[in-house]
Amino acid sequence: MLKNRATNNYGISSWSDIWKFQTIDNLYITGSVVFDKNNNLLKDSGDPGMAGWKIFLQGPVNDTIVTKTDGSFTFSNLLAGTYTVREYILPGWSLSVPSQPQVYSIRLDTTKTFAVCNFLNYSPNAGKFDFLDGWNLISLPMNVVSNKLKDVFLSTAPLAFYYNGSYISSDTFTFGLGYWLKFPQAQSVWISGTLVLKDTFDLSIGWNLMGSLSDTVLAESLTTTPNNIIASYIFGFNGTLLSVDTLLPGKGYWIKTNQAGKLILSNAVQVFTKTENDNQSFDVMNSLTFCSDDLKKQKIFFSENINSKNLITRATLPPPMDGVFDVRFSDRMNTGSFAALIEESKLINVALPITVRSASYPLTVQWQIVDKGVSYQLELNNGQKIILEGSGETILAKNFDKSENYQDKFSLTILKHAEYDLPTSFEVAQNYPNPFNNNTSISISLPINSHVRLEVYNILGESVAVWLDKNIDAGYHIFNFDASALTSGVYYYRMTTNGSTGGQIIQPRRMILVK
Repeated sequence: MLKNRATNNYGISSWSDIWKFQTIDNLYITGSVVFDKNNNLLKDSGDPGMAGWKIFLQGPVNDTIVTKTDGSFTFSNLLAGTYTVREYILPGWSLSVPSQPQVYSIRLDTTKTFAVCNFLNYSPNAGKFDFLDGWNLISLPMNVVSNKLKDVFLSTAPLAFYYNGSYISSDTFTFGLGYWLKFPQAQSVWISGTLVLKDTFDLSIGWNLMGSLSDTVLAESLTTTPNNIIASYIFGFNGTLLSVDTLLPGKGYWIKTNQAGKLILSNAVQVFTKTENDNQSFDVMNSLTFCSDDLKKQKIFFSENINSKNLITRATLPPPMDGVFDVRFSDRMNTGSFAALIEESKLINVALPITVRSASYPLTVQWQIVDKGVSYQLELNNGQKIILEGSGETILAKNFDKSENYQDKFSLTILKHAEYDLPTSFEVAQNYPNPFNNNTSISISLPINSHVRLEVYNILGESVAVWLDKNIDAGYHIFNFDASALTSGVYYYRMTTNGSTGGQIIQPRRMILVK
């Protein structure tokens, strides 16, 4: 006979005297790992959370978790019972809360469904260093108690990569060397150690991946033995390689030398005269900018002006890293460069190869042409050829078959003047790609300067978007169309022009949007 009944949000249930069940709300343990900066054993409002620290749970449920970017953690959906919670204490740090035995012992049941366990860590000399999601160029910013990777960075990939003629993996750091290291998310890492404000590093001939000091160092203050052996810009990394004028603690940097020697770093060296930054000279050259879908972008430069030769000789780039977005002019003789010269004596059918590595698609290619009386042609990885003049962009569709280390090949050609006569008629090409998902591009030809209106219609003949409506110079042009505001279906686009010879209406073309 049923003697007991119970009610909950899902209705009424019954059980016998023999079978008795107990329902418990979600049981969880939460807390934070905090840097107790003033060592007062209290979690003050100004004490920062510490990302990437490991917390261990033992009991009816065993688990390990890594603290989030704000230092917080939560173990949820736990069973009733007694748990111990502890953290992995990195060398150089002391745990002030909880006190000995430095673990929390918690019992969760119907009367206590959650617990808060905060861990307060202290170091008399620690600094905060910021890192990107994904690959970073890093170095030790201090002399640390343990050089093991797991004792400095808890939540990164298990191996870092240094360079000695090729990339070599390591689970141990050496002060003064630079490393590639992959982070699971952008985070700030607190590192404890003793400051290093001056040091001397060995340099090999060719490319060197080096570290920095515990304080910022101006690139202009670097000295070498022998003198003047640095043969490149100094490259750092901020999602892509870039030349820098300041070396920051915790970061890695590339330097190329023309012979072996030594590099002296010191934060005490004063620079009384600032040399001209010839990096700015590249801004007056033609450029191509490749914009990856994950918001990373890299610009490369080119020119047919022989006066740029000395500038370009220092534009060689360090060896690429697998999985890192990278764009460069390819060169069989070296590692490639971010600037290239097409000499006037080679104007006929010279193609500059461009390699794009590990791009996230769709990939946007933008150009800015400043040369007068010279035209260029870019052949894309899909075989499409684009005449480059003025400024413009095209978007390459997403390709799900591309792996993280995939390499795309492009080529850039300078055209003979005879190859670039103005168009003889108004034309609008078929959009590419077609069908497409949100983004597609179109080429138009204008024999004269014209006001161009490019309009998009649905199958009922209703105007749904204006693709283009502006004055455009005579020549060949390519424009991108963003159809994210439209629904899937068949559409038509038509170009109308108004120039000095009157108006033109170009036959509509059909395109298919698939989402």
